[in-house]
Amino acid sequence: MNTPTEDPTEQQPALPTAHPLRSSVGRLLHERPFIPVCTPSEITYLAWSEPASGGTPSADWILALCEIAGMPGPAKGAVYHFAQFESFSLRWERHTEFSSLALISEGIAKEAFSRHVYRYTPSGWLDKIPGELLVAVEITVGPKGRVFPAKSMVSASLCSSRVAGGQAQVWTDFRHHADGFSRFYIQDHGATKPAMGRLVQRLLEVEVYRTLALHGYETARSLSPRLNVIELELAALTDSLSGGVLGVDDSEDGSPVVPNPTESLGQLLKMSAAVERMAAETSFRFSATRAYARLVKERSEALKEIEIPGFSTLSEFIERRFQPAVRTCQAVEDRRQALSGHLGRAVNLLNIQVNALLEGQNRAQNIAIAQRSKRALHLQETVESLSIIAISYYAIGLLGYVFNAAAHAGLAIDPGVAKGVAVPVVVGVVWFAMRRIGRTK
Repeated sequence: MNTPTEDPTEQQPALPTAHPLRSSVGRLLHERPFIPVCTPSEITYLAWSEPASGGTPSADWILALCEIAGMPGPAKGAVYHFAQFESFSLRWERHTEFSSLALISEGIAKEAFSRHVYRYTPSGWLDKIPGELLVAVEITVGPKGRVFPAKSMVSASLCSSRVAGGQAQVWTDFRHHADGFSRFYIQDHGATKPAMGRLVQRLLEVEVYRTLALHGYETARSLSPRLNVIELELAALTDSLSGGVLGVDDSEDGSPVVPNPTESLGQLLKMSAAVERMAAETSFRFSATRAYARLVKERSEALKEIEIPGFSTLSEFIERRFQPAVRTCQAVEDRRQALSGHLGRAVNLLNIQVNALLEGQNRAQNIAIAQRSKRALHLQETVESLSIIAISYYAIGLLGYVFNAAAHAGLAIDPGVAKGVAVPVVVGVVWFAMRRIGRTK
């Protein structure tokens, strides 16, 4: 074994071959760092949906702004970019369903929320946002001595609490105002720049994840009437299946008319196809709703709110208004899954009844075949009896010629007596011969 040395110039041994994912996994925890935010500051935040066609339109859009300012833009395949411009800093992130842009400017206007940071961007650049707008948030970070601008928010839904262990106080009404933006006002109570940056990021994540989660609620509302129709159709069909024997019309004696099995199966297949189509259309949205709801809960808990008398905390407001919508999505999804199970059991019920019908039909056919076979056997026995008589008759007639010839030849034979004596013998021989022929078949 080699003895270790203290020589720093000595070449270190190379590491083994790295796993293909080692570098990307190592960078994953550092791709979206918090940006320190000073007091006072203004933050404009936008989130928009990524086009389903793929590509990198958001990165190209950010790159165009950076090129105008003569600054490097996002690298190819990047999901995060930070740039410091003369009047503001820019933070861009790309997620699975959306991209977001935060513009941060130091200093605040005399009147809160009266100007937006994107005023520093080139004219017309913001109009080319590559997607549909999901979230627009304006955040003002003011010093402790500055009074909260109560007129900038709706008092009926105003929420406030101390957050980050009492290092700041937040106000919001969770409403879209006349300029299209939601508003948060943060009053700094001694938070450091990194702590303020984490607080801002958590508030923005609560807003965007809450919005995306509620997209599932609209899906649930549109899906519920469609489920109602299929549930009613299935109930009516199930009632008809349990009303009697399939394929039998008992309407004359007051019993319900049971539909034809083929028609019933066609209806069930049509309903099953409709439910599966609903699953394909909504499963991703409902799964995303559950995931976003968990993120909202985690980010809300990370705020470490301290209640202020007279105000609802942000978490309380979200729990009261947001969670019922999430539970509605879950209820509709459970209802769709239950309906799929009901349809499967209805198909099984129909199969049982069809099998019972087929067994009854087969039983009736077997009885009919047995009866026909019995009649055929009786007919065959009758024909055989007649055949014995006929053959015996002709055989005795032939023997009569023999007996007459013998009498004319001088033999002492009475043809009539001989024929009478020959009858039982001939009949016995013919009967025995017919039995032998029947056994050999």
